[in-house]
Amino acid sequence: MNDREYEQLLNNNYNKDSNENNSFKSHKYSVIKIIFIIIGIIIFISIILAIIIFKNSNKNYSVKFNLNGADELNQSIINCKSDIFGHCYVIMPTASRYDGEVLGYSNDATSETIEYKINEKIDVTDNMNLYVVSRKKYTLNIDMSEIDELSTSNSGLSCYSYNTDNSVCDVVIPQFNKKGYSVHGYVETKGSQNQRFFPGETHKASGTLYPIYSIISEIVPNIDIKESFFIDKAYVDVENSCPDDVVTKYTDYLKEIEKKAPFLFNYQKIIFHGDKEFFKKNIFGGEYSFALTNFCGSNGNCDSFKNNTRSSVINCNNYDNAFDEYLSIIHELFHSADSRYNFHFGKYISDEDDVTQLYNNYRDSSLDKCYLPTYDINNKPLRFYAYGSEKEFFSELMTFYYINYIDTNYKIKDIDFEKKSIGFGSIIKEAYFRGNFPDDMKKVAEKYYCILENNFDKNKCS
Repeated sequence: MNDREYEQLLNNNYNKDSNENNSFKSHKYSVIKIIFIIIGIIIFISIILAIIIFKNSNKNYSVKFNLNGADELNQSIINCKSDIFGHCYVIMPTASRYDGEVLGYSNDATSETIEYKINEKIDVTDNMNLYVVSRKKYTLNIDMSEIDELSTSNSGLSCYSYNTDNSVCDVVIPQFNKKGYSVHGYVETKGSQNQRFFPGETHKASGTLYPIYSIISEIVPNIDIKESFFIDKAYVDVENSCPDDVVTKYTDYLKEIEKKAPFLFNYQKIIFHGDKEFFKKNIFGGEYSFALTNFCGSNGNCDSFKNNTRSSVINCNNYDNAFDEYLSIIHELFHSADSRYNFHFGKYISDEDDVTQLYNNYRDSSLDKCYLPTYDINNKPLRFYAYGSEKEFFSELMTFYYINYIDTNYKIKDIDFEKKSIGFGSIIKEAYFRGNFPDDMKKVAEKYYCILENNFDKNKCS
């Protein structure tokens, strides 16, 4: 190697060492820079945290508790100071009400529900003003000593008044059943028949109500009931002689009607009865009667108390004489609805002016209740039975309306009535399925159907 080559080698080695040294210095400076940045971030975060802690800690809060109808509070005010994390914990104090129970606390003095439980630990972030939520229980008792069952699960009907409200709350009076008997509501004094209260109405939740009932008929008083059941709000009793297949059929009818017009079952009593003597002896022409409602027997003992029964008695052993069992049942249910209207307003629908005027407009004064000397289907679009009285007219009117506008798919039972002793089947069938409901009849029927459907709220019906 000559001198020139040796000198070149030395220069190369020097440059290499210099580059490596410069690279190391650059890397060293980068690490130092990152360390300073991290330190700066830590300092910044520390400052922010210090500001937050300073801002949130040592805050004083006050929670005030109000009796709001309760009698005692073990603490009426609790003060607390927030910690470094801003938390200020308070445990809800115990409270008591001598005549009731304490549920907890709410921000609203009128609330019946709680936001905080007794002994609950809460995190307070501001001053608070809380109210005890308490309630007092009231109970209306039903005397069960002479009846079979109630539509409610127990005989004590309870409700609550809350906080500072010391008024006795209201409960809904239940239906009761006395198998084989008509039901007449309740009285507050046992043995009395005055100031009656009826199922579905409200009553103050205090004292005791005594059920009032009576035998269905003084002529045929004893009824052997083989089963009872409930359809919506109606009790159904089945007399022992009723064939099972007929009971099933009539029960299906009731369930079908209940789907379309549940108001017809409001606190109703229905009895399937198979004793023909019962129907013969309780009404003139009763041999052919399919059902009876709100009657008191042919002995004429129709005092207002017994005459206001809600019981419908349906014949289950002579049903082939009914012009149509389904429509007959609807007819009887509207009789009971007429009675409920009377309970509510002190007057039957069938006695309302627009009903009696309609009845008089269509009734032929020469028409006898039991015969058809002059029956013109074009002038009187209901079956002749409707024109025997205002009450029968109303029930027939509503039945006619029901099958024309409520249960529009129903087809009348096809019976050859001309071969039976009644002898007016063709008139009946034509009357109900002519497809011509007079406007004046429709207007009246719509009005009272609406009132019954809306629980007697006339404001909803024109």
